[in-house]
Amino acid sequence: MFRRTIDMRSATAPGHESRSAVSDPTSVVFVVDDDVSVRESLEALIRCQGWRPEVFQSAEEFLARPRLIGPSCLILDVTLPDLNGLELQKRIVDRADMPIIFITGYGDVPMTVEAMKAGRSNS
Repeated sequence: MFRRTIDMRSATAPGHESRSAVSDPTSVVFVVDDDVSVRESLEALIRCQGWRPEVFQSAEEFLARPRLIGPSCLILDVTLPDLNGLELQKRIVDRADMPIIFITGYGDVPMTVEAMKAGRSNS
């Protein structure tokens, strides 16, 4: 079995500062999911691994948080109410330094293709 591990403690985000950003040296894993049991489970798992979890029940709630300067990634549910995960991905396309891990209970091939195309860098 092949397993890929990402060491978030060594990730950097040069040149992605903004005035509304918050600087924090601790690696943060953002979780956006409307299911409270998923949020709580991922929060416990992330904390157990030594990272700092920040959980949100909606894409809008995540977008309202000031931008973080420092290593981070986003675990994102595709099927959120209102602004869904794929729409959120399009809104934060300028955050190339923040990898996105999609999760869903209702995925299909077209959804996967859309997520991969939207995450592709054109530079």
